[in-house]
Amino acid sequence: MKSLFRTCLLLVVLGLGNATKSASSDPRQLTTKLVRAALQSGLDVLSNFTDGNLDDTELPPMSRRNISEHCRNDISKYWQDLRNGKTYALIMLDAFGKPPSGILSGNYNWLGRYSECNKVIGEQHDITFNGKYYVATLTSAQTTPGITLKFGVCVPSSCSKDDVIQQLEGSTALEGFVRQGAVQVTARSVTTRPVNAGTMASISICATLGTLLVLGTVYDFMIDRPRKTTISSKKGFEEKDNGENIGNSAMSSNKRQGVAARLLLPFSLRKNVAKLLSTEQPLDSIPCLHGIRVISMSLIIFGHTYIIVIFGPTADNQLNFKDFIESITVRAITGAFLVIPVDTFFFLSGLLMAYLLLQQMNKTSVNYLMLYVYRYFRLTPVVLFVMMITAWMVPQLFTGPVFPEDYQAYVGCSATNWWKNLLYINNVVYADDQCIPRTWYIANDMQFFIIGVPIVYVLYRRWYVGITLKVLLLIANYTAVAVVAAKYNIKAGSTPDLTSSCFTEYYIKPYCRIAPYLIGMTVGWLLRNPIRTPARNKKSSRTLVSYEWCAVVVVCALAVVYRLYGVYGGDVLSRSEEVLCLAAQHTVWAMVMGWMVVACHHGYGGVLNSILSWKFWIPLSRLTYCVYMIHPTLIDVVHLTAETPVHISTLNMVYFFVGNLVLSYDLAFLMYITVESPTMELLKIFFNK
Repeated sequence: MKSLFRTCLLLVVLGLGNATKSASSDPRQLTTKLVRAALQSGLDVLSNFTDGNLDDTELPPMSRRNISEHCRNDISKYWQDLRNGKTYALIMLDAFGKPPSGILSGNYNWLGRYSECNKVIGEQHDITFNGKYYVATLTSAQTTPGITLKFGVCVPSSCSKDDVIQQLEGSTALEGFVRQGAVQVTARSVTTRPVNAGTMASISICATLGTLLVLGTVYDFMIDRPRKTTISSKKGFEEKDNGENIGNSAMSSNKRQGVAARLLLPFSLRKNVAKLLSTEQPLDSIPCLHGIRVISMSLIIFGHTYIIVIFGPTADNQLNFKDFIESITVRAITGAFLVIPVDTFFFLSGLLMAYLLLQQMNKTSVNYLMLYVYRYFRLTPVVLFVMMITAWMVPQLFTGPVFPEDYQAYVGCSATNWWKNLLYINNVVYADDQCIPRTWYIANDMQFFIIGVPIVYVLYRRWYVGITLKVLLLIANYTAVAVVAAKYNIKAGSTPDLTSSCFTEYYIKPYCRIAPYLIGMTVGWLLRNPIRTPARNKKSSRTLVSYEWCAVVVVCALAVVYRLYGVYGGDVLSRSEEVLCLAAQHTVWAMVMGWMVVACHHGYGGVLNSILSWKFWIPLSRLTYCVYMIHPTLIDVVHLTAETPVHISTLNMVYFFVGNLVLSYDLAFLMYITVESPTMELLKIFFNK
């Protein structure tokens, strides 16, 4: 048993530490040498262990650095119990990270068993310590930036993080593997974190919302319950058994109950669920938008599943990423994630803003100040709720071997930056320091709304002036993209890592992303003011036109999705080609979407229009905002709490995506009936809408 312990330990540190330095920058070649050295060291260790000397083997010498005496004594006790075959010692050994298969493919996450280590309780095994799990991160000195190895360490609870670091840094076996000061150790225990003020406030808010839901639902059933009302005939009233009070007394009763009803009924579960599941639509609605919205949201979840898993801390085949990412399948997914869904939502937002505002202008006067106030309070409660859950509740509820010690810092929330989200300026003010980075889209949408309302007003009064304004803004957009791309050397096809200039200076900036919104506004205006065409041969040409526009849309869509496949295959674009691609891709896709919406709305969509207008999409479409806000937190929690590495493959990613999709809509349903729908109903009351 002791030979197993030593072999596991030495394969982790001794073998890798004895590897000779290599000038090669290829991680695969370096890993091959490290594994060869590790195996040779392991064989040497095994050759020195025989049944005759097993019981005489002593504890390997510890580092002479400053390790606490208590830790030393408990490790000695653990070692002796391991030699004697004690159950708890075997469990701790089993929980220790060991070299797995697939190291040559980049399996550098040797996490062991986090939960198994933390289940070792001293009182249950007649010992004075518990099991304590640490994750040690070692950086190879062989290359720059080097290989980062993570392995789980299960030690007695008396050993502090500093004790583990001192032991690792002081090991002569690690001299060739670890840069000086490049050892990081993080504790991963199941002990409850201290409850802070933010968590208490979050619990109080959730409890208040739950209470309002119960009261609102009970009140809804009370006032809507069928009951027999007998009214005095001398006052000219009659008896009804339809749940309604007839007469003056009923009217006065409704007035007396008006305040309670109007404040509690928005929280009624029955009404909110019924509203969500309703498939009724106004006569002048655009049915195909529901399908577009749900499909686009699904693509975003698909893309985030790939990005978070591939670039997360738990993959077991990192060195295979290059071939995997360059595959045509992933090119489609990456193209969809970076271009299609986000630009589609910008387009839809601009379209609906113009379409609905023009409708209101045609009916009555518009209070533009109240329009902005309504928009602010329509978006903000959900943003605040997600920030609260992510920053204050998630760290209290979840943990794991790679779960960040400071989850608030991981998601970017701090006392100095959360306020930017409430002002919707987090994408332009210190954009590299955002709380909940996905809110960059909401900030852009609010900024575009502020700009778009006066443009729609001009369109309504003088359409040619409004069109001119939009053309000028498009030119400014293309100019800004060219300047930003040149200044920060943004490459076509760059993956927008959250800390890169591609993300902070290009991907999230309003002056680089406004084009789809402007195209959407134009389409919304066209749908309200259709261009009249001759009616002759309209029926006979409908089928032909449907095929023609479908073909054009498919060609343009594929061109956008696979626009840079040659670049990833090794082709080099000139600087002008890169700038043209960066500037035009958003506009081209928005025009594709505009063409499709116009065709579907005017009856040329054929089968595609039938699919996109399917009533099944309507309830799911209403959940889009909540799904967008909550799904990254869900994906993070699922993969950061995993105790074993994830193997990246297309089928596995599809499997993860389906689970993330279903759970995201489940959580969004809860958020909708708890926060978003009550907010909308209360706003209708306060704004008399």
